[in-house]
Amino acid sequence: MKTLLSVYGINALAFASNLAAIFVFFSLAGPSGYGSYGIYIVFLAIYYLWETSLVKGALFARSEEKCKGLSDRDADAVALASINGSLLPFVLGSCLLVALGNFFYPLDSATGIGGQLIVAVVTIEHLLSYPSNRLVFHLTVAQKFRTIYTFRLAATLLRHASAWGVLLVTGSVYWAVIAITAKGLVIGGISVWWIAKRYAYAEGMRFRLRPTYLASTLSFFAAAAAIIVMQELPSLHIDRTYGREALGTYRLLYDMVAAIWFLATIYPTVLFSYLLSGREGNKRPKVSQPAPYFFEGLALFHLTYFLGVCALITLERSLLEGYFTHIPYAFGVAAGVSLLGYSRFLIETAQAYGLGRRVLAATLVSIAFVAIVLAMSPSEITLAEVGWAWLFGQLLFFVLLKLILLSITTTQIRTFMDATILVLPILVVTICEGVLNPLFLLAISVTGVCVGLATLLVMLRRGLEPESRVSTSTPGQDQLRK
Repeated sequence: MKTLLSVYGINALAFASNLAAIFVFFSLAGPSGYGSYGIYIVFLAIYYLWETSLVKGALFARSEEKCKGLSDRDADAVALASINGSLLPFVLGSCLLVALGNFFYPLDSATGIGGQLIVAVVTIEHLLSYPSNRLVFHLTVAQKFRTIYTFRLAATLLRHASAWGVLLVTGSVYWAVIAITAKGLVIGGISVWWIAKRYAYAEGMRFRLRPTYLASTLSFFAAAAAIIVMQELPSLHIDRTYGREALGTYRLLYDMVAAIWFLATIYPTVLFSYLLSGREGNKRPKVSQPAPYFFEGLALFHLTYFLGVCALITLERSLLEGYFTHIPYAFGVAAGVSLLGYSRFLIETAQAYGLGRRVLAATLVSIAFVAIVLAMSPSEITLAEVGWAWLFGQLLFFVLLKLILLSITTTQIRTFMDATILVLPILVVTICEGVLNPLFLLAISVTGVCVGLATLLVMLRRGLEPESRVSTSTPGQDQLRK
């Protein structure tokens, strides 16, 4: 648990810098400039999830080989071959995205930036830093989670330093985005040096992706890519219907609220490897028992975060009458982000238990729902209705994931306790915010935040207490407590 808390703290620093970047770019470049930078964030998320899926696929392959009786070194060789062998699909997929970049996000006359330029920058950045995937794999196997997220924090700060420096000197978003490629060069060089020094045998791995594990790796990536599509459908719709300035306004709110995902980005590394650790000794824990009250505590955290955002929005609207007064979909976006953040936890759990194809199906159904709603009458759908369509898409996705997990849980009633904790208050507050007195709504939100934080502190204290009896947990559970 202490390791988990320290990892959360390190990741929170990275997202604090991301939050600062939002205000820097918006203040220096304006709504249109930030709208263009927001497109970079969209494709950055796609590549981040691709790399995360790649490492998850390697961990899954290693676990399968370990179950067959292979040594650690031989199992690592299979896993690393899959990482190296994925370089070609990575390049080919990137070329396709570059070709279609301006189709997704047309060229903006004010900034000279279109989707094609941004995808090219992101591709170069991640191609240069591709060796970091092998490094993260080794560190994950060694359970060095603090090192992983410290390394990622350094990469994030380096990216901001490159972009901010150029933006402050030149005032050009165009060159600020291009400058980000310097981060890839530095991170890639450090990764190669680190691997050569500590994991020399990794340099001799063959560039080969075994067909045995191709399906699992592709299912991880397809689900990740589908989630990105689902969360970015409103951005695509707003950019095409209302223009780049409206997109910048929407992205400012969305990116600020999405800071909750400093928690969700922990799941693909820490949680996924933790769940896999039990299966190597045929001791995989039940999905309802990864840690005492972990599901409920996590749901309560996301609810507390949502209420905190609601309190800030209400306070700003009532007393300052500033930016959020003109965003009618603010509560819907906050609710949808909170639900999707928790859904990412459910995704990692389901995938670790071999339910990746069902997760992909649930994602595609949710995408279809949001896309159909937005496509019904594009000219008649207001910005508020865009936010509501996206919220109900996240709600549908959450319910489908909970139903998928029913097949592998031992306590079905307990499984829906976290859903009750999270969903019901969110829906009540979101639906009623338009008719409630702002002061009353503020009081409800602040009270909810205080109660949520107090409950979380009590649960955290219990989780940090030493066990009084002999533990019967799996190896993965022991690592989580450490």
